[in-house]
Amino acid sequence: VLLYISNITDSVNECLKLFDTFGKLSGYKINWSKSVLLPLNLAAKSEIQALPNMIPVSDQFNYLGIRVFPSLSRISKWNYQSLLDKI
Repeated sequence: VLLYISNITDSVNECLKLFDTFGKLSGYKINWSKSVLLPLNLAAKSEIQALPNMIPVSDQFNYLGIRVFPSLSRISKWNYQSLLDKI
């Protein structure tokens, strides 16, 4: 699941509550070792400092075989440039 949120401090805490409720009802749990927060800008990076340490922060992650970065140009460079060079 990819979530794009604003007002990080409040939103993450609310998401954690929803995940907890969903887990209690469904029996599923979040695998935190496979979960990351990816701040998309500097303001988001500073807000993340106030969050629980159970969610790792990263500058990139893999999603369905695609490396995801905050910058669209980096996504293109890392995932598609080698294919485009072969054409």
